[in-house]
Amino acid sequence: MGGPRVLVVDDSRIFLDAAVEFLIGQGSVGEILTAESGQGALMVISASPPDLLIIDLAMPGMGGLELTRRIKARWPGIPIIVLTLHDSPYHRRAAFEAGADAFVPKTHIEYELIPVVSRLLIQ
Repeated sequence: MGGPRVLVVDDSRIFLDAAVEFLIGQGSVGEILTAESGQGALMVISASPPDLLIIDLAMPGMGGLELTRRIKARWPGIPIIVLTLHDSPYHRRAAFEAGADAFVPKTHIEYELIPVVSRLLIQ
């Protein structure tokens, strides 16, 4: 598969399946990987770092903010999009302070995610 590799991290299998279907339908990425936890994401990234990550904030165990911090500490060049239902100034600020490159509310996925993915992959 040509195109960038994207890892989507969310504790909801239903959301992961929908996100994969959405990204495939847009045709803007190549391989789409998934992980249902922060630890699972770190294992995937350690084996073969993707070109971009899309991470949910609220996950049991290691949440999205901690995962973002850990990824940026070890793989600072991987762009991270926080994609979450928690859309507030507090959550946005916390995501950017953790090292996120972009923040997209899940309620805006249909019209905000692909432009942000494209912008981050072109940089």
